[in-house]
Amino acid sequence: MKTWKGKWPTIGIALAVALPVCFSHVVTAVAEIRTITATGEYRMGDNDTRADAKRLALLDAKRLALEQAGTYIESITQIKNFDLSKEEIRAYTAGIVEVVEQATRDTMEGTTHVIRVEVTAKIDTDVVARQIDALRRNENAKAELLNLRAENDRLKQQVEAKTGELVALRSKTEVGTVTRQRQQVLNRLEVSNLVARAWTSLLGTSQRREESTPEGRKAARNLITQALVIDPSHPGVRLALGALLNEEKKYKEAMQEFRTVLQMVSIYGLPAEDIALTRVLLGEALAGDGRPDEAILEYRAALRVLPESAGPHKRLGFLLLDRGDHASAIAEFRLALLKDPKGPDAHFGLGHALAEAGDTVEAIAMFQNGLNLNPDNLVAYALHHGLGDAYEKIGDHKASVAEYRNALRLRPDEYVLRMILALTLAITGDLDGAFEEFRIASTVKPESVQPHLNLGSILERRGDLKGAMAEYRTAARLEPSNAEAHHRLGESLQKRGDLAGAIAEYNTALRLKPDAQMHVSLGDALRTNGEVDKAIAEYRAAILLSPNIGGAHYGLGLAFKQNGLKREARYEFSEYLRLARASLKEYAEIYGLVDETSYFAQGLRKGSELLRKRVDEVQGILPELEE
Repeated sequence: MKTWKGKWPTIGIALAVALPVCFSHVVTAVAEIRTITATGEYRMGDNDTRADAKRLALLDAKRLALEQAGTYIESITQIKNFDLSKEEIRAYTAGIVEVVEQATRDTMEGTTHVIRVEVTAKIDTDVVARQIDALRRNENAKAELLNLRAENDRLKQQVEAKTGELVALRSKTEVGTVTRQRQQVLNRLEVSNLVARAWTSLLGTSQRREESTPEGRKAARNLITQALVIDPSHPGVRLALGALLNEEKKYKEAMQEFRTVLQMVSIYGLPAEDIALTRVLLGEALAGDGRPDEAILEYRAALRVLPESAGPHKRLGFLLLDRGDHASAIAEFRLALLKDPKGPDAHFGLGHALAEAGDTVEAIAMFQNGLNLNPDNLVAYALHHGLGDAYEKIGDHKASVAEYRNALRLRPDEYVLRMILALTLAITGDLDGAFEEFRIASTVKPESVQPHLNLGSILERRGDLKGAMAEYRTAARLEPSNAEAHHRLGESLQKRGDLAGAIAEYNTALRLKPDAQMHVSLGDALRTNGEVDKAIAEYRAAILLSPNIGGAHYGLGLAFKQNGLKREARYEFSEYLRLARASLKEYAEIYGLVDETSYFAQGLRKGSELLRKRVDEVQGILPELEE
C-alpha cells in the first residue's frame, strides 16, 4: 500500500485549454465547428484502485471540457439573444455536448501515481444554437435538464466527500464499504449525464418544437438503454424512458414508467420539480390515450406539488379548450399568465379561448401581446394564425390575409392554412392571389384533390375551359372515387359540347355519390342530347332527393314541353318561378350583408342574373302552354 504523506488526492488540473476565455469577437455569420480539448487528472491515494482513479480523472476532464464548452456556448446564446442564465447554459451544455475520451496516461511523480485522461468535444455553432433554442422553449426538457444539473452538483460533492473519507481509513472493511459507496455515486453521475443527453436527443434535435424526430428518438433510446444497464432504478432514467414512450405514442407503457417514478418518491426523496414534471408527463400520456378526466387530475396534482408552476395551468387550459369549456380554459390561462407573464404560448391559449367564447377584441389583444414576447416559430405561427382567424371573425379580410401570410412565412408547408388563405383571398375577390395559393397548396400536398378543384373553378371564371378540365382530370386521377371531380369534369365537357363525355362523367359521379344537383346536370345533358325520357327520369330523381331544387323543375318543364305535355310543363315552370322568386329575395337579403367586391358577392350577382334570365325565359314560355 502506498504511504499517504498528508496530501489529499486531488481532482482537477487542466493541462490543455483549447479555447480563449473571451469570445466577444466571435461572429457566427456562417456555421463553425469548434473542437475543445481538455485533460483531467487524478492523483491516487493509498486506498484508490486504478479503475476508480481513471473514472475520477475522466470526470475531471469532462468537467473541464464542459466548462470551456459552456463559455463558448454562452457567447453563442448572447449573439442569438437567448437571454439565458449561467445555470441554464450549464444545464443545456451538459445535455448537448458529447465529450469523447481520447487517451489515458499513467505517470509517477515521486511516489504518487498520477492518471491523466484526455478528452475532446466538438461544437457546431448552428446545431448548438438550434438545440438550445429548442430546449429553452420546451418546458419538460428545460425543467429536467435543470434538475439533472442540480443533481450532478450534489453527486460531485458526494464524490469529493467519499474521496476525503477514503484518505483516513485503514480498515480494509471500511475502505471496501466507502469505495463501493463512491462507485455507486459515480454510477449515478454517469447515468445523470446519459439522461441529460437523452433529453437533448429527444427534444432538442428537431427544427419543429412540437415533435421529436425518428433519429432523435433512436439516439435517446440508445442513451437510455446504456443508463438502464448501469442503474435501472434511477428515477431520472425511468422518467426519460416515459418521455420517449410518450413521443412514440406508446402511452400505456409511458404511464407505467411515470407511475414507477412516483413510487420511488418515498425511496429516493425526489425534489418537488421532478415529482411535478412526472405528474405533468403522466397527464400528457393520459390525454394522449384519450383519458382527459384523469389527465386533468394529474395536472392538478402537479400544481399541488409545485404551486408556482405555470406549465400545468397551460396544459389544463388547452385540455379544457378541447372539451369546449371556454370559461374554465380562460381561467387557467389567466393563472398561467399571472405566474409567467412572458409566456407567449399562454397568450395564444388565452386568445384562442377568448375567441371561441366570442370575445374577439380581447382575443386580438392577447395574440398581439404574445407576438411582442419574441416567441419561437411554432408559437409565433399559432399566434399569427389565431390573429388571422380573429380578424376574419370581425370581417377584416385584409388584416386576416396579412396575418395568414405572416404565419405561412414561418411555416410554409402548412397545407390547411394555405387553403384557408386561398379561400379568404377568393372571398375578397383576389382570384389571382387565390390561384397562386391553391397552386402552392397543390405542391405542399400533391395527393390532395381540393386545390385542383378550386384551381379549375378559377380557370373556368377566367374562361380557360381547357385549363379547368386539366385540373378536374388531375383531381379525378388523384382520387377516382371523388364524385365532385367527375361532376365538374362533366360540366366542363358539356360546356365544350362533348355530351357523350359529360354523360359518362355524370353517371360516374352518381354511382359514387347520389346527389340532386348531379341528377339535374345529367338530365340537362341527356335532354340536350335528345334523350328526353331519360332526362325526365333524372329530373324526377333529383326532386325526390330535394323537392325544392329549382333546376330540376326548370329542366323538367323544358322536357315536358319537348314531349308536348303542356299541362305538366306548365306545372313545373310554375314551381320553378315560385322557387326562383324566393331565391332572388334571399339573394338580395344576403347581398346586403356582404362586401360588394368579394368573391361571394360576385357569385351572388352571377346567380341572380342567371335566375332573372331564366325567370324571363319561363314567363315568355308560359303563354305558349295555355290550352
